[in-house]
Amino acid sequence: MSDIVSIIFTKPIKRKIGADLIACSERRPYSHAAIVFNWNGEKMIFQSSHGMVNVLSLKKFMTINNIVKSYDYNIDEQTNIKLIRFIQENLGSPYGFFQLIVIGIMKLIQIKSLTKQLYLKVKDGHDEFICSELALAVADIIDPRIDISNIQPDFFTPSDLDHLLENLHGKA
Repeated sequence: MSDIVSIIFTKPIKRKIGADLIACSERRPYSHAAIVFNWNGEKMIFQSSHGMVNVLSLKKFMTINNIVKSYDYNIDEQTNIKLIRFIQENLGSPYGFFQLIVIGIMKLIQIKSLTKQLYLKVKDGHDEFICSELALAVADIIDPRIDISNIQPDFFTPSDLDHLLENLHGKA
């Protein structure tokens, strides 16, 4: 039995200053990355937003967001079990506000040489998540072609994730 999981890139229906700043800094039409998965027959969203890692129905999510881009995966039962376990283990984890601020500052001043030093100071592993860091962790579960050993997940932006998936899937 297989299931479909999607990594999506979204923007809010109503303009929000934070989302606008992220989209502008990313030079992309989206500001957020999330996961669409099936839970007991209902499509759900798994994301890091509004202060923590959370789940809500796709129907509710779509009342306030538009999907700009999507990458779909057919996953087997074993992978689905790993995904659901990861979701359950990480629900309620805090949002990585400090990570987001550091990424913003780095993009603003465009000094990439500081990346490693800043990374070492704010690296949190899986204690806190920004949206694209969470989506990268899911991508690592559902796509065996992804190797995150050389990636700094704490600073992995939606644009970085899109670029990675685009290279694996071809232009979407």
